[in-house]
Amino acid sequence: MKSRPTYLPPVKDKKRKQRSFVLAVFLLVLGLIVYSFYRDSQKKEELVSDLPTICGFDTQQTSKRLKEVNTSSTSEMGDYFYYGETLTLLKNTYVLGERDEYMGRQIRLTNLCDNQVVSFLLSGSLDGNIPVEELPAGFYLASVEIDLTDFYLTSEEPINDTFYTINRNQQQKKIEIMADEDYFVDTSMDEKLFNQNLVFIKVSDEQAPATVLDIMIDPAHNDQDFGPLDQGIIDGNFIEADALVTMAEQVQEKLEAYGLKVGITRNQGIILNTYGTPGRVYSAYESQSKIMIELDMVADTQGVDVIGSSYALLSLPEMIATKITDGSASLNSRLGTLDYHNLIRESGGYALGATQYSEISERLNQFAKENRHGTQTLSIQFQDFESVDAMVEAIVTGLIDYINIES
Repeated sequence: MKSRPTYLPPVKDKKRKQRSFVLAVFLLVLGLIVYSFYRDSQKKEELVSDLPTICGFDTQQTSKRLKEVNTSSTSEMGDYFYYGETLTLLKNTYVLGERDEYMGRQIRLTNLCDNQVVSFLLSGSLDGNIPVEELPAGFYLASVEIDLTDFYLTSEEPINDTFYTINRNQQQKKIEIMADEDYFVDTSMDEKLFNQNLVFIKVSDEQAPATVLDIMIDPAHNDQDFGPLDQGIIDGNFIEADALVTMAEQVQEKLEAYGLKVGITRNQGIILNTYGTPGRVYSAYESQSKIMIELDMVADTQGVDVIGSSYALLSLPEMIATKITDGSASLNSRLGTLDYHNLIRESGGYALGATQYSEISERLNQFAKENRHGTQTLSIQFQDFESVDAMVEAIVTGLIDYINIES
């Protein structure tokens, strides 16, 4: 009798199977963790450029430089505006004629590109504060000195303001006031560098758009500000309004020869009022002109008067008046706290209380009410046209010297 061996299946090692399963799970989890770290690192490398840079630095240099800023001492800036090319920074909301807490204090601008510091003593003269055209290119952090301590300026609301200086010898500057805590954010690291709106001023060498002018010339008259058409003096073939346009064109031509961008508010025969759109004040506002010159013949004037705002220095009026043999510089008179001369006042925008004089100015000049880029306007009033060529030359020479353009 033959016997067959009985088949016995292999005995399973349950412990070994469990160990293999655990090992597989461990390796899978480890792989996922490694992959996750790798993916995150790759993502961070790809998005690092999302941090805005300054001064030509790369993102790491920018981050390092900004993190050096100690924000423990700050002062909240309540307002700001330009008048001509001069910037004024204020502690409180601006009220024309009232002294601000920052007046008489040093405003310091620290260039984060090279750590150079420039200081300016704030005064009540609108054109005597921060001359932005003199700032070298850079990225500045603004501070105010109080009791020998620097306090970095902050703003309750974000600010993003762009301004262009006058074109000097084919060189122009773009001034950007930036105060936004959400600007310097590194999305790759999910990192926000600041938790308050620090006030920075970026200065770069950049030409302004073609629509932005340096100077606006306003030949007076040919308006209906008070109802009937005002053409000035009319004597035979002489019409003052037309003669003033011709004079304005001469001034424009000579200024443009120095590379300046110059506009004229009206052409021959065009009726243009002071207020409203279009209007003379609006011409300065729309073109962002830094300086406006009104030409006006006033028969009872003794010689030539060069009139500027009562809130500004006499520097610009005197610069022109000294070029005119019988010229005199004078401040504009006031009605309460407001400049009497309506073109000077309304073109000055926020800085000179535009729209506050009357219901008509309030209704027609709303565009000027909150305009923080005020135009510095002069009125040049003369008795006759006998020496108009010499006067044109004096106006041009005075402006060029004031602006500081090389001949």
